[in-house]
Amino acid sequence: MALRDLYVDPTHVNANDTNAGTSANLPWLTLPGIKNASTSRVVIPGDRILLPSKHRFLLSNLWWIPYYDGTQANYIEIETFGGSDPAILDAKEQITGFTLQSPNIWRADINSRCKRLFDPNGNPLAKATSQAALDSTRTWWDEQPVSQWHLYVFSATDPSGLVYGNLGANAFCLEFDDRSYLKVSNIRTEGGSTAGMALRGTGQSHILEELEIRNSNYGINCQQNASGEEIKDVQIINCDLDAQVLYGEWDVASNPVPNTELMDAIYLGPGCKNFIVRSNKLKDFSHSMVKVFGITTNPTTDNSDGHLIEDNHMLVTTSDYCRGPDLYGATVNSTKDVICRFNRCSGLRTKSHIRGNNLKFYGNIFENSKITERDTIATQCAMNITASNTFDMTNLECYDNVVLNSEVPAVRIRNESAINFSNLQIHDNKWHVKASVNEIVHTNMTTTGAWVPVTNFTNNLLGRNVGETVLDVNGTTYDISQLNTLSGVTSLSTDSKNLAQFRTGLLARPPSGNRIQVD
Repeated sequence: MALRDLYVDPTHVNANDTNAGTSANLPWLTLPGIKNASTSRVVIPGDRILLPSKHRFLLSNLWWIPYYDGTQANYIEIETFGGSDPAILDAKEQITGFTLQSPNIWRADINSRCKRLFDPNGNPLAKATSQAALDSTRTWWDEQPVSQWHLYVFSATDPSGLVYGNLGANAFCLEFDDRSYLKVSNIRTEGGSTAGMALRGTGQSHILEELEIRNSNYGINCQQNASGEEIKDVQIINCDLDAQVLYGEWDVASNPVPNTELMDAIYLGPGCKNFIVRSNKLKDFSHSMVKVFGITTNPTTDNSDGHLIEDNHMLVTTSDYCRGPDLYGATVNSTKDVICRFNRCSGLRTKSHIRGNNLKFYGNIFENSKITERDTIATQCAMNITASNTFDMTNLECYDNVVLNSEVPAVRIRNESAINFSNLQIHDNKWHVKASVNEIVHTNMTTTGAWVPVTNFTNNLLGRNVGETVLDVNGTTYDISQLNTLSGVTSLSTDSKNLAQFRTGLLARPPSGNRIQVD
C-alpha cells in the first residue's frame, strides 16, 4: 500500500504545481521531474504518482526523468487512476511550417532527422525511397543536403499540425537514470526517437509491468552510461510492445530502406544484470525482440548476464527484418547463465542468435520463419548458433526447442574464425522445414571447413526420409543414414507423424511457469 498518493491531472480546473498534490481535487499540473525543468516538489519512498486514465501528456522535447528513489521496503510507484485505460506519455513532436514545393509535395525544415512519422491518431506513415518516389502510399521522405534537415510530405493540403515525428531532440518518453526501486504499471508510451523507455547508468530493482509501448524505435532500452556501472535485478513483466514498423521498397543492393533504424523491443546492454523478462508480447520491431548484448572493451566488468527470458510471445507481421531472442556475446568471461526458455516466436524474418558462453536455450517454439530480403539466403535460419571471432563459445546447451513450417533451415551452426566450441550440446530439438528448403541443419565453418565437434547432437528431424538432405557442411550434404560419421551425432531420427499430429502432441510435459503452448 502506498504511503501517500500524489495526483497529476492537467485536466482538472484546480491543477497547480503549488498544490500539495495529495488530493484528486487539488492535483499537480505537471509531471514531477520533467527533463530540464526545475521543481521544488518532493517525492519520497512509498509515494504513488497517479496519472489520469486516457490523458495524453505531450512531452515535446522535455521527456520525463524522475529524480527520486524508492527503497527496498517502499518503492515509488507510477500508475494510472480513474479508469482501466492507461495514461499516455507522448514524445512525438508536432511538425508545422510546411511550404508547398510542387503539386502535393510539402516541405518543412526540422532540427534533426525524422526517424518515424505518424498521423494524428498515432498510425505510422510509410517512408518513400526518395523524394521523387513520394506518392499517396509512400508519404514522406527526409534528407540533409547541407546542414539543415528537410522533411517532405505528400499531401493534398497543408500537413502542418497533422503529422508527428520521432525527432532526435526527444529521445525517450520515460527515463530512469541512476535510479533505484521504482515501479511503473499501466502506462502507455508513444514515440521516442531512441526508446519508449530507458534505464541508464546504475540502479537496481525496478519493476515494469503492464506497460504499452508504441511507435518508438527501441521499446525498452537498458544499459550503463560508463564502464563499471550496473543496472540489476529488474523485472519486465506482462508488457505489450509494438513498434508498428512499416517499410518502403528495397533498393537494388538489397540494403534497408532508411525508414527506421535497426531497433530492439527489449535491449539488455552492457552492465545489465539479473533481469527477468517474462510474459511480454513483442511485435514488429525492426531488429531483435529481446537482445542481450555483452560485447564490450571491458568484458570482465561489463557483461550482460544472469537473465531469465521466458514465456514471451514474439510476433512479426509487418517488419521485413526481425530476430527473436538475440543472445549476442551475452556472457563473455562470466559464469552466470542466461536462460531463454518457453518463448513463442511467430513469423520471424532472418535468424535468432544464440551466441555466447553459459547460455541455456530450451523449450522455445519458432513457427513460420520467413525469408527476408535483407540477408542472403545462405545466412538465414530460425536458430543461429555462432562462435564469433572475439571469444570462445563454451557451455551452451540448446534443447527441447521446436521449429515448425520454416522457409529457412531450422538451425545453422557457424564458426566465424579459429574459435573453440567447448561443451556444445544441441539435443532433443524437433525441427520441421518446408519441402522446398534444401536442408534442416546448415553449417558454415570458415576456418576449419569441418563439422563442429558437438558433445551431444540428438534431435528429431521432421519430414525428411532416407536419401533426402538433412545437413549441409560447407557444401557437403548428408542424409539421415550418413550422419553417424560426424562427431557427437549419437542419434537423429525422423518422425512418421504428419505435421498436424506432431503439433497436437508438442511439448506435452507440464509447463514451468506460464509455458506457451502451440495452438
